[in-house]
This record gives sequence, structure tokens and C-alpha cells, in this order.
Amino acid sequence: MATRKPSDPLGFAVQQLGASGETDVLVEAPIGDEAYSVVCDAKARGSGKVDQLEVLSLKDHQADNRADHAVVVAASFAGGKVSGHAQEQGIGLLPLPVLVEWLRLHDAWPQDLLAYRSIFRIGGLIEKLPSEFLQIASDRKRWGTLLGDVVELFGETYESGLTEPLSAREVFKMLVTRKRGVRYPAKDVASVMELLSHPVVGALARHGDGYILVMTRETLALRLERLAEEVVHQEMDEPTV
Repeated sequence: MATRKPSDPLGFAVQQLGASGETDVLVEAPIGDEAYSVVCDAKARGSGKVDQLEVLSLKDHQADNRADHAVVVAASFAGGKVSGHAQEQGIGLLPLPVLVEWLRLHDAWPQDLLAYRSIFRIGGLIEKLPSEFLQIASDRKRWGTLLGDVVELFGETYESGLTEPLSAREVFKMLVTRKRGVRYPAKDVASVMELLSHPVVGALARHGDGYILVMTRETLALRLERLAEEVVHQEMDEPTV
């Protein structure tokens, strides 16, 4: 009987199957009309390297579960025919070192299930995390850095005795001057200031055509922690089926 977990550490819904003639795990990304699913088989060999693959069986598992993708996880894979055959059939071969790197990156800066689909779209040996996924992770981390820089800049201006409200354009110019070597597009600065002024966050308040900082960095961090706790509590309070 299948065991269903509401969510794994990466955010997927997971069904552990594993009975004779079934795939080991069915992974699902419930993201509206972008939803997708993946059949995952785990392989172990005494040598640590998988040199044979039952591709037709994996394709059957994919068809039986109406899955969009199929992936095999193992310590390592032999090249040549194994990789070539998997590539022909659109089956991903995920070595443990790449999976570990994925988990480490998620722990450092979690990404969404749409970004993670790029990994499952690779047919054949997945030698490293796809560049488009790494770029998304880098871009989103940059947003976090920009948020911190904006809050820091407001704090520095107040410490210098400047108390007038600051517009997004003024903040952009000041960041260019103070953060030499760091370049943020003006539209990104404006977007972050809109986020910080949203009532849910509330770190900035609008005054005329500009903004003032009404929350310390420490209070902002605490507010974000409390928001995260609310998200977790809502999930825990949902009725189980």
C-alpha cells in the first residue's frame, strides 16, 4: 500500500510505493497548471556503480503512473550504453553527489518546484545541476542581499542625520554610490521597497513621494520569522485525508 507524505524537504508530495512491479517513489509537484510528476527508482550495486538499466521497465512505470518524468538515483553510473540508452528514452540518471549538492543548495537558499523541474528534464547522466537552475538560485539570493542593503542604507542615512523620506530613485542612486561594485537595476530597487512597505512586512512606510524606515533590521528579521511560523502553523492545522 502506498505511503503518502504531504511534503518532502524539497517541497514535493511523495508516495512511497516499492511493491513488486511498481516504481520505488512517485514524486509530485502540485503547482496548478504547471503541475508535474516523476517516477523515481533507487539502484544499489556492490561496486557502487550502475552499469545496467531496465529502461523499458522504467518507461512502463512512468506510463502506469502517468508521470511526466522518470529518474534513477544511484551512487554513480557507468557511461557508454547506460547513459546513451537513458538519454534516448528521456530518463534522468541522478548520481548521489549531484543529489547531495541539490539538497545543500536548497538548505542554503530554497527554490520553488518550477525551478526544480529543469533537473528532471535532463535525459541521460545528470553530471551537475543545470546552469539555468543555478542562475535562478543566484538571482533569488541577490534579491535577499538587495533587501538587506536597502534596510542598511536607510539606517545609515538616519545615523548621518538625514531624516527626509527617500524615493526609490534616490535609494538606487545612493546604493550605486555606497555599494561600489554592486549593481542593482533601478526597477529591482523599487520592487524591494514596495515589498518592504507592504503591510505584511511593514519595514518601510510611505511619506509623500518617498519612504521612511519604521523598523530596525532586527525587528524586520523577527517579523519575517513570525510570518514563516504562521505559514508552518497553517500547514500543520490543515485536515489530513
